[in-house]
Amino acid sequence: MLTLGATSPANAQVIYEAKETQQESLNPLIKIAQAKLRSAEVLVEQQCYAGVMEILAATSLAVAAIASGQQQVPKLEKATVWLYSDVLPKQLMSAEQIATIVRIIALSQNIEVPDALVQQSLLDTQSLFAQYG
Repeated sequence: MLTLGATSPANAQVIYEAKETQQESLNPLIKIAQAKLRSAEVLVEQQCYAGVMEILAATSLAVAAIASGQQQVPKLEKATVWLYSDVLPKQLMSAEQIATIVRIIALSQNIEVPDALVQQSLLDTQSLFAQYG
């Protein structure tokens, strides 16, 4: 007897079993983080710094969620506690990486951030994404 799939009887010969593709196994946050990072890069290239820190904060949190295997980004208000109480103890990211994310989040809460800090935050976020994206 020939059947299809995993619900076949034990003595049946499986002639087709769907395999999970790499696309299906990727965390959907990777694509989101990549798009946000590209947006921030374009804005910085054009020296339009308004809103860049918010984008970088969202991107770095998405990277942390990717590193921890989550499919959803934590809310910004709870992010610092989550990073230090969940991500760091499980050693999913280093203390330095978490401190970088927390710094980006803190800077994103300010209206005027010096251009040099925006550019450094972009570099830091690119580095985080390169490691986990």
